[in-house]
Amino acid sequence: MSTRSLVDRPDDFAGQQVHVIYAVPRDGADQQFDVTSKIPYSLAAANNWLQGQIGRKVKFDTFQGDLDITFVQLPRTDAEYASGYKTYQIQLDLNRLQVVGKNLLAFYDGPGTPAACGESSIPSGPFDRQFSIVYRDGCWSNPAPTPTSTPNYSDFIAIHEIFHAFGANHTPQITSAQTLQISQQEYFFLACDLMYIRQENLCTTGKYLDPLGRFYYNPAGFADSRVNAYYSPFLTPPPAK
Repeated sequence: MSTRSLVDRPDDFAGQQVHVIYAVPRDGADQQFDVTSKIPYSLAAANNWLQGQIGRKVKFDTFQGDLDITFVQLPRTDAEYASGYKTYQIQLDLNRLQVVGKNLLAFYDGPGTPAACGESSIPSGPFDRQFSIVYRDGCWSNPAPTPTSTPNYSDFIAIHEIFHAFGANHTPQITSAQTLQISQQEYFFLACDLMYIRQENLCTTGKYLDPLGRFYYNPAGFADSRVNAYYSPFLTPPPAK
């Protein structure tokens, strides 16, 4: 693993990429997740899953071959962040970092909001800089033990939030009537989609990424104006046809 850095280090490659931050509130315990294997292994496991789904990976910022993680001791306590819209308040402080042309993915070493293990800004048009956050307490508690492990719920949180930053919304909820009308395979395609919420315990067959190209990722495009994450410059190029 790399040594601790308080700044965004020189890039291994040019272009848009996702820069990772390990953020600790002023009153939080620094568990040094930026210099251990936990964050890199978790993201590697999720990225390997993504490659298996679409033949592409998220372009994470690296320095000399290792994931480039910036450590930030935040200026406010967790209670101070929780007194307002927590994610937005953390984002305000992290936006002071001199990180240009990159999306930010922050691992916050503290509790999440009452309704979310992570949150993200969602672009309405151009793929400009976006912010995603993963909350450790109660959520990111069991990351993959190796880069090649099968990702679990903890690992999918980051990729879920990153795809929000690419423009993907949550997929539609399954109604009681639908469960009687669709096949078992169709049900699991819906319930186990990366961007579906509240059904992760049912996904014994694993997660999917918009397998039928209906909601947020379609190489052929969409007929309407929804954002298509297929065109995100933060993903490696599509596989050659």
